[in-house]
Amino acid sequence: LKLKSYCTTKETVNKMKKMNAKDFLKELLHCASPAGKEDEARFLLNRFLSPCADRFYTDVLGNSYAVLNEKAKYKIMITGHQDEIAAQIIRIDDRGYLYFRNSGFPFYHRWAGGKVEVITHDGRHVPGVIINQPTKPLSDETFNVKNMFVDIGVDSREEAEKLVSIGDYIVTAPNYQILNGTRLVSKALDDKIGVYICAEAFRRIAESGKLPKDIGLYFVGAVQEELGSRGAKTAAYAIQPNVAFAVDVSNVSDSPGADAKELPEFGLGKGIGIYRNANNTPALLDRMLDIAKKKKIQVQFTPHYLAVSWTDASVLQVNQGGCATALLGVPNRYMHAQTEMSDLNDAEAGVRLLVETILAINSKDTFLPPVE
Repeated sequence: LKLKSYCTTKETVNKMKKMNAKDFLKELLHCASPAGKEDEARFLLNRFLSPCADRFYTDVLGNSYAVLNEKAKYKIMITGHQDEIAAQIIRIDDRGYLYFRNSGFPFYHRWAGGKVEVITHDGRHVPGVIINQPTKPLSDETFNVKNMFVDIGVDSREEAEKLVSIGDYIVTAPNYQILNGTRLVSKALDDKIGVYICAEAFRRIAESGKLPKDIGLYFVGAVQEELGSRGAKTAAYAIQPNVAFAVDVSNVSDSPGADAKELPEFGLGKGIGIYRNANNTPALLDRMLDIAKKKKIQVQFTPHYLAVSWTDASVLQVNQGGCATALLGVPNRYMHAQTEMSDLNDAEAGVRLLVETILAINSKDTFLPPVE
């Protein structure tokens, strides 16, 4: 997967074999792309999108870009974040146990006792297990990062340092399973399912040949969302889109323990989420709802569980002078666990809604609010 070029050449593209969407999604979920080291996801996106894009490239932060009609003045940006929550080694003790800090916000009570991989500086995957030290009585402190460690099966610091280094990243071990036909279980659905939706929508639009020549379409696999939307912020500044769509996962209210008083009604298998909150430009929101109704795309209309989301939509919306922005949400159970769950039908609804909405936009659309 390792491609050294900053921008994919025609010769490289010609050697690439087209991937189907199903294989792309499965490989993407097996990638390790901790926030701050997202190389594997970028290499895979290059393989998937270069055959249909006018150009695939990256920037100094590591964002993945694919573009159609790059010279067009009117620009649409679609993005999902390719990074996943992780930890980072800060100390190796004399017995070879690894201690770490957050890179993002793992829910360690969902990690404890599970399998992990250390991703080394040169890209090797070193397997291990993550354990919490027992505390009495069990409490929130049980799963505090200060009371946890990773065991990679060695007996000394010297042995450990032959395999891993201070600063290496730790992610949960890859997994992929389909339950009951459409329920997808994997680590890092946050937000690789959003990356998949945006990439597949880009591919379908490119292969349809229906995108007007006066509209540029930019796919961005954003980096470091889990550290504060750092990649989306710089990408939006570089592109200066007129319209931007962010696709991310969203908490559901259909699992045990969900607080119905705090969470709006939102569940798996009921469609992609369209939000009425401050992140969503009203005129663009109305356009999406009209298209969903006309095209019979299943959607869930909800205010979101936050007035302003902690997603890339927040930085896209206020980039420079601002742009029309929409946030699409994929229903997700068990957030930041190795066993996150989403529904493939919801993902397909998201792909269709993005495709139909983008193809319905023309270069005169401003999505400005009324002044009287």
